[in-house]
Amino acid sequence: MAAPRLFRLRAEVAAAPSGPVAGRLPVARVRVDTGVFHLDQLYDYSVPEKLSEFIVPGVRVQLPFGNRETEGIVIDRVVNPEKAGTLKVITKVLSPHPVATSTSFELIDRAAEFYCCNPWDLLRSAIPPRVASVDKELPVVHQVSTNPKTKKNSVYQSFMPFSPPHEQIAEIVAEFNRSGSVLIVAPDEKDVDAIIKSFEAKFSHCGESVRSLLK
Repeated sequence: MAAPRLFRLRAEVAAAPSGPVAGRLPVARVRVDTGVFHLDQLYDYSVPEKLSEFIVPGVRVQLPFGNRETEGIVIDRVVNPEKAGTLKVITKVLSPHPVATSTSFELIDRAAEFYCCNPWDLLRSAIPPRVASVDKELPVVHQVSTNPKTKKNSVYQSFMPFSPPHEQIAEIVAEFNRSGSVLIVAPDEKDVDAIIKSFEAKFSHCGESVRSLLK
């Protein structure tokens, strides 16, 4: 009797998606807990518009796989899937914060290839279940207080864990720069360089003026 041929899927396909799909980068490339050793590749899923702002690389999500719901970690957001067809849709976001970085994913993929194991098994060991409770204890705080004498606002903003702070600073400055100048104090030269690179990427239209202002 001939041995059954193994098949490799590049996407989970459904007859029809539910709800509107994200207008920007509508496809998420996900590492899925398939429960099957040889189904260890990445899968493409549609990103629902209502969850689009939360579905970023490193976030844990719940999604359909086969005839059951399982867990996955978003690796990337892209414009087009690798395989034609209608994609299944991510059901919900399980963690409000990214629990892994692109560097972590690269290391896990290399280790899985070296030791001939499923990358999800390494992910499960690298990101223990306790992260779920940590997510709930680490809310992102945005608190504004007003000085009664000067009428000026002071803002306390905490950073999202597992996400580079210098990238988040660029987003914060973009928001507050409309109301005036912003002073940034960084611990050392390495952090200053990282912040400058993030600013040059986000405010590319400013050219060299970004670097001259931050030096």
